[in-house]
Amino acid sequence: MPRGVIAYFLYIYKKMSFQAAFFLFSIFTISQIHDIIISEQLGGGVMKKLVVYYSLSGNTRAVAKRIAQTLRADLMEIRTIKTYPDDYDVLVGLGEKEVKSGYMPQIAPLTYDANEYDTIIIGTPVWWYTYAPAVKKFMSTVRWKGKKVYPFTTNGGELGHTPSDFRKALRGAVVSPVLSIRFNEGVQVTEESDVKEWVAEIK
Repeated sequence: MPRGVIAYFLYIYKKMSFQAAFFLFSIFTISQIHDIIISEQLGGGVMKKLVVYYSLSGNTRAVAKRIAQTLRADLMEIRTIKTYPDDYDVLVGLGEKEVKSGYMPQIAPLTYDANEYDTIIIGTPVWWYTYAPAVKKFMSTVRWKGKKVYPFTTNGGELGHTPSDFRKALRGAVVSPVLSIRFNEGVQVTEESDVKEWVAEIK
């Protein structure tokens, strides 16, 4: 094994056991193990920030990836089991029906358990003046008490009642002001400096 790999393996072996060291090396990359070790040495444990998002057109996904990279946070996408139609008019009508009825679609198994994170950044497109139904479903699966939540939205210019809806859904959490990121035909209109300023406030 390369010298650096041996050093990491021996460190974990001394802290835990041979079996634990072998297991970690079977599921994590060297970079991930390095981050875990550094966090443990600093006394803070593994970084507890998660960026979770739902994206249909790709706009929210692009923003979420940049935020996660800046924060060195875990990144998780919410995916629905049933795909939405490509036809825009049909999609708009279906979206209105789902939002107004309070419908929550079935979502695919998630990569991470959000209950294990202290700080969660949630990204969603705005559907009929609120967050997407898939995000509603995700939020219903998490214990929010004591968590810090930073929501952001992508939209065409209308945020609607999304902020108040987030506050109602995330009872028990400390919810920061919602960042509204405007797009026009797939192009981000909101200045990237505004996004960076918002991200810099995440603790």
